[in-house]
Amino acid sequence: ALVGRHLPADVTVGAIHLGGGTPTILPAPMLEELCGALRSFRPLAPDLHFSVELDPLELDGARMGALG
Repeated sequence: ALVGRHLPADVTVGAIHLGGGTPTILPAPMLEELCGALRSFRPLAPDLHFSVELDPLELDGARMGALG
């Protein structure tokens, strides 16, 4: 929100990368909250590139659903 106040109104998000494997240590509800905050930050570009580095030892169906 702090960064968004300093951007022109027409800025869209073209890429989101959650890295380092740490996103998947978050429980699914927190991942859903994080993704919701990212979606509401700015409009997403139609060709948005969304990538996540995962720790396969922490990944389960609920987390996969939240990231989806």
